[in-house]
Amino acid sequence: LRAKTQELAPLLRVCKYNMGEIDDEEDEDEGPLHTAISRDLSGLNYRGQGLAIPSEKIKDKLFKCLELTSAMKPTTEPQESSALIEQYGKIAVEFGEVLKEIHNEMIKVGADGQTAEWRKVEAFSRQYSFCINLERNVSLLWNHLLKLDALEDMTNSEARRRCKPEEGVRYCDMLKADLASLAAMPDATEAISTTLAAYTTAVANCRCLFLALCYVSMGKMPEGAALFDMLHSRTEEQELPGSVGDPLERLHVLFGPICEILPTRVSTWRCRVLAQMCAATLPKAAKAAVGAEAGNAGRRAGALSKAATLTAFPPAFRAIPCKPLVFDLAFPAIEAPDFESLLEKKGATDAKGLFGKVAGVAGGLGSRLSGLWGRK
Repeated sequence: LRAKTQELAPLLRVCKYNMGEIDDEEDEDEGPLHTAISRDLSGLNYRGQGLAIPSEKIKDKLFKCLELTSAMKPTTEPQESSALIEQYGKIAVEFGEVLKEIHNEMIKVGADGQTAEWRKVEAFSRQYSFCINLERNVSLLWNHLLKLDALEDMTNSEARRRCKPEEGVRYCDMLKADLASLAAMPDATEAISTTLAAYTTAVANCRCLFLALCYVSMGKMPEGAALFDMLHSRTEEQELPGSVGDPLERLHVLFGPICEILPTRVSTWRCRVLAQMCAATLPKAAKAAVGAEAGNAGRRAGALSKAATLTAFPPAFRAIPCKPLVFDLAFPAIEAPDFESLLEKKGATDAKGLFGKVAGVAGGLGSRLSGLWGRK
């Protein structure tokens, strides 16, 4: 009977709630565990929601992690990278152990009424864990940006030894992944989303700066100059919104100086790259100018020699085209003579002359023969 009553209790409570028969006194009698959880407010909040920690053991460990985090103040002073990684690594390990125990407790609780409280505690711890990783990577990025102040040329090996631009690109990639994880957490307000979007834009600008320096270090000046030109217009419009409280307040302390110095660093390196490009083109331009001067001198000498030859007297004859006015314009209007009639007359005259010659020959023969006969 007791097991059956416990099984029907949730259904009866739903029916009473729908009928409006549940009052505050019944709410207080839900059970000793739920009452203890409701009253055990730790003074913490997750994105504006009060936090109740069901386990005292986890509560103590969580407060210990928060104390370690408060002792580690974010600063813009240059620090050793190894020391930063070690200090933030200890805090990250503590938060990792707390999250592991919270996940075990959530598995034990299952579908009981404490699930909502455990979800808030887990989200609170995970948010601080992400922010600790972000704070470490932003500090490393800041130190890398400060190393650029002592450099003027990224093409030599000494500059690459002191500050590797590909290392800055790697820090920016890690920051981008951490910011994406933090933005995907539940109960994100509009102010938090705006702040995280501004942080992401600042990280993208820093990555573009180091990527341009990578091109410059490899001797690809036009590519680097193009990235600096694009980044020059983007950094002037970069502004950070107001802070939204812990733990993002700690990140605001580091992202603010980065956004302040980035436009100056971009302008400085842009001018340096453009100056290097001009210096590289000067020898070629001087050589081309010398070649052009030599060509001009040769052309002037040829013109002078040609002018000297024109002064010879008398000048040589040369063929010139005939002007159109010299042509006989009346020639097409003259009628050609008729040679056919002339040919016919000449043929008739020739025939008469032939017959006369034949008659003359015959008359001569006859006179000669008659002379012979007369002598006999």
